[in-house]
Amino acid sequence: MAIVDVTPTPDAAATRVHPTVAVAPVRTATARQVWHTTGRDDLVSITVGTWLAVGLFVDGWAHNALRSLETFFTPWHALLYSGFLATAAWYLSLAVRGASRPPDRWSDLASTPTVRPTKLAVVVRQGFAGRIPVGYGWGIAGTFIFAVGGLGDMAWHLAFGIEQGIDALFSPTHLLLATGLIAVLGAPFRAGWRRVPTDGVTKLADVFPAIASVSLVAATIAFFFMHAWPTIRPFHVGRGASPFAYASGDVRAAAVTAGTGGMLVMTVVMVGAVLWTITRWRHPFGTATVIFGTVASLMSAIGAFAQWQLVVAQVGAGVVADLLAWRLDPSPDRPGVFRAYAGLVALALWGAVFTTDFATRGLGWSREVNGGAVAWCCLASIGLAMAMTARDSPTRAVCSRDR
Repeated sequence: MAIVDVTPTPDAAATRVHPTVAVAPVRTATARQVWHTTGRDDLVSITVGTWLAVGLFVDGWAHNALRSLETFFTPWHALLYSGFLATAAWYLSLAVRGASRPPDRWSDLASTPTVRPTKLAVVVRQGFAGRIPVGYGWGIAGTFIFAVGGLGDMAWHLAFGIEQGIDALFSPTHLLLATGLIAVLGAPFRAGWRRVPTDGVTKLADVFPAIASVSLVAATIAFFFMHAWPTIRPFHVGRGASPFAYASGDVRAAAVTAGTGGMLVMTVVMVGAVLWTITRWRHPFGTATVIFGTVASLMSAIGAFAQWQLVVAQVGAGVVADLLAWRLDPSPDRPGVFRAYAGLVALALWGAVFTTDFATRGLGWSREVNGGAVAWCCLASIGLAMAMTARDSPTRAVCSRDR
């Protein structure tokens, strides 16, 4: 048997036959049978996912507040892992529901006839194709990743003790748990992205599970960057709240570097979450308020809501962002407006945070650093929006060395 090589060469425009390569015949690929969850299904996913996320943040509070914590078996871990079990049970039940559907026919795993799929790959495809609802594939995979991370976390704690403070955020088992959490909590958003049409959204209720999913994912990312999160480590505030505010020399430079770096992280996470939803749907009023409010509330919970006024400030910034979206109607199809909106949202966020801190705790940085840090956050948001609206680059010419 022979295959035909249609790759153009400098000295042959016609196709060439290679009689030495023998491969198995290729079956005709068939359309995959898929099924989508309903809005109610995704609401259940958000409910159990919220349980899981709350357990994460309560456990984070315990690690920060209870310095004498030296055991894996705590009420805080019980809340976290019971939320995981509930989430895993629900996600797996969706896969079981899909198993009652007619199975897919065999379809090719390779895009070229020179690759023969292994028996294991065929079994996996036959076993899972069409069973898992659209958008939940990585969510179900995330439950297994989280389970492995949880078992590893228990072994790690029993062997090396409980990490305290910032060390816990860099534990290898905790990084594995973070990967699983993001995959699990992002499933309703991916499902909504595939199910809800772009022009079918008129109000927040149409995509609330997806928006809540984005909010929980953003909060989870924020949790694992709490060492850089400005509302938890306020390098920018006055004396009494930050010991670095009026430091000098290298200490001051390090504090400003850490503080401005944290502001950029917080900007990318929070503003990026809002922008990401707009790339799919027209911005329903309340989207930014839900995202900002969720992230701010959960992050404030780590500090036992000691700075509750910052939650109010960030919710207010979310309302401003929603009003701006209502007025400007940002869209990737209007890149100029989309990018301007991104910069204005960052300005609203940091304007609210800095104004609140100025009124309650004072600002310890100079005017130049305060203004410059906010400006860089606005520019970072605009850059993020530019990346989201970048046009396809022209096809690169094929060079002889690429052949």
